[in-house]
Order: sequence, then structure tokens, then C-alpha cells
Amino acid sequence: MKTPEQFLEENGFVAAADLDRAALLSAFISEMEKGLKGEPSSLMMIPTFVGVNGKIPEGSSAAVLDAGGTNFRGAIVSIPPKISDKQNQPMPGTKGEVDEETFYNAFASEVKRLEGKPSCKKLGWCFSYPAEATKDLDAKLVRWTKNIKAPAIVGQFVGKELLKRTGGEGIAVVNDTVATLLAAKATEGDKTYSSYIGFILGTGTNTAYVEKNKNILKMAGLDPEGSMIINAESGAFDKAPRSKFDDAADAKTGNPGIGLLEKMIAGAYLGGVGLEIYKAAAKEGLFSKEAASALGGLGALETMDFDNFCAGFKKEGRDNVLDTIFANPDDAKM
Repeated sequence: MKTPEQFLEENGFVAAADLDRAALLSAFISEMEKGLKGEPSSLMMIPTFVGVNGKIPEGSSAAVLDAGGTNFRGAIVSIPPKISDKQNQPMPGTKGEVDEETFYNAFASEVKRLEGKPSCKKLGWCFSYPAEATKDLDAKLVRWTKNIKAPAIVGQFVGKELLKRTGGEGIAVVNDTVATLLAAKATEGDKTYSSYIGFILGTGTNTAYVEKNKNILKMAGLDPEGSMIINAESGAFDKAPRSKFDDAADAKTGNPGIGLLEKMIAGAYLGGVGLEIYKAAAKEGLFSKEAASALGGLGALETMDFDNFCAGFKKEGRDNVLDTIFANPDDAKM
């Protein structure tokens, strides 16, 4: 019988110790440079028209919406950093397909809740999906990721559409990774840094950083002495080594071939990758007949259960299907 190591190697799974980091980094930088030039690249390298110069004024506050991969949140955020009146709800489109009105009305209702709070006249929307940024700080949705199902929203300027339903005067829409970078800027205090990076690894993954305008060759008319934040949309990077498990899990998503790095490492997809590994291992005879039979009937695997089982962690009040399937110690060890 094959060892687990042999099984993984034969299926193209590269262990961290064997990864050619220098080659991977070189490929990533090459994709960044192509994206900045407007050449074909897996990285969109979206200019955001948002910079990091100057200080964020103390005592300022804003109503904020956060459209994440699992939940959306509304809150009042103040500087110095303070979050109040926070409320969580399921992200529209995570439980099934929603139409345009259902999508925007969920956010409009949250805006109206926050409008009644004192000293909060500004509105910001942290939007965690690939979108083209505009100079007036709106965002045009390019595509959904993280298995969100709201096709009518693709191609729309989401800030403009939300304001139609709230009657507000203005809104600033920024990517969540850009907002993460700005959060570092907001909390720097008296310290000075040469630059900033925003990085997300949760339901999805992405990276943002500060780029010199002179290097953003796909945009004419920028001040060559200036700089702005670039949203790399790094979850779409497609030059990383992939296993047969990654390919199989990708093929079962709603957008095969898109967001390949995200589908390899982010929470929205790791359960699916884990299930492909277990089912392939069962076919190779690495598990008992009982475990193999149970895996054959398993239609989906939550990332939380996959992660908890691999870590040997049992979450109180949550039954893990893998604990049942691998009740045999020999199966669990394998």
C-alpha cells in the first residue's frame, strides 16, 4: 500500500518544504508588472485612486458597511479606532441566488439603521469582491467570488445603486484589502513607515500595496511624483503549482478557472479541496472499507470541520462528520 506521502506526490501535491519559493515569487512579480502595464495577466492590479499621504483626522467618524464573503456588517467607526453599533447579517447571495432589489435592500436597511446615530454624516462601503475603482470612489463589480450568487449586480456601480435606494449624498466604496491597508495607516500614531501592505486570508484572499504612479503604465495622465494603493486581486494568481485535488475542486465551483490561488488556500474552498483528497485516498485503498464507503456518500465538507479534524480540535456543540467517518484510529492516523 502507498504511503500518504507517495499518494500526495503522485497527485501533484507539493509540500511546503519542497516549494521553489524564489521561482514562485518571480512569477508573482512578473504578473504584477504585466498587470500594471495593462498586458494580459492573472493579476488585475486595479488602481484605486486612494493614497496614504497625510494623517486621518482625529475625532472623525463614519457609518460603514462591510460586505464580506460570509457576513455583511454595519457599524459606526471612529478615529481614534473605535467600533460601535455593530450588527452582523448573512451576506446576500450566500444562501441562494438573490435578485438586484433583494441584494441592495439588505444594505439600504442597514444604512437607514445607522443614519439615526449621532455625528455620522459620512458613509463608507468595504466591498470584498473584484471591482474596478473610479475616481469618485465608486466601484464597478467585475465578478463575484466566494460563491456569492447575485448575477444581476455584475457590471453595476454598486455605490451609485445603493444611493438610489437610500437617498444619501455620497459614498466611498473601497476593497476590503485596501481598507485593511488604510486601517494600518489610521493606527500608526506618531510612528512613520516607508509603506503599507494590506493582506486578507479568510473566506477569500487578496493583497493591496502602495505603488508609484510612474509604474502604473496602463493609466495615462497620473502625476508621476505621486502614488496610490493598488488592489492586486491576488486571489486570481494562476502560476502556483496545483495538485489534482485543486483542479477537481475548482471544476465543481460556479466559476472554474477563476480565482485559482484563492481556491487553493481560502476558507470558502478548502473544505472542497479536503474532500477531494479524502475521496481520492479512499479509492487508493488508504482507508478502511467502512471509511471509504462513508466518504463516497459525503457530498460536501465544511472548511471548519476539515480544519478542526486536521488540528485534532473538537468544537463544543458542533458534531464533525469526519470524527464519525474516521472513528477507527488507523483511519484517523492515516
